[in-house]
Amino acid sequence: MPFYDAYEVVVHYSLPDAEQAVNIFHVLGDTALLEGGADALNTIFTDAYNAHLKALQHPSVRFDQLTITDLNTDTGLQKVYVHGIAGTAGGQPMPNQIAALISWKTAYRTRNYRGRSYIAGFTESNSDGNYMNETVRSGLSAYALQLETNLPATLGVLSRKTGLGRPITGHSVNTNWKTMRRRTAGH
Repeated sequence: MPFYDAYEVVVHYSLPDAEQAVNIFHVLGDTALLEGGADALNTIFTDAYNAHLKALQHPSVRFDQLTITDLNTDTGLQKVYVHGIAGTAGGQPMPNQIAALISWKTAYRTRNYRGRSYIAGFTESNSDGNYMNETVRSGLSAYALQLETNLPATLGVLSRKTGLGRPITGHSVNTNWKTMRRRTAGH
């Protein structure tokens, strides 16, 4: 089933020990995605990373690439942008499974209409015990806000069950470190 009026932006990261991580974002667009639109999305996501996350992540962490796909049809445009941008934060890297959590809010409260982005690659200097420091919290919030406000269309949560997209109305950054793990069916 094609999803209507949505684009998928997959952010690919490399972590220490050759581990990979991805974050999937949906942009609720009202037209088919053209090459210029994909280029604009690439610029916005890359600028947000460079401005707010790069200085918080360890140099062994890389923002490798973006894959942008038009979900309007089964044959929609797909473009891959290779970046390989390394983090610049000093200090020892935290374990790969330790991540910050951005929770994305919509006007709907059901499980199908909330989103989460787990972002790893921080250093021990970013941590106050079980909590991230204020620099990380404000950087993550600024990253989320830049994505919410600078996109040419609306950032959204897409239900794969219904195919309906709901606009994101806000976000929160959890102050505790979370763990991320490979998600499998049924978990």
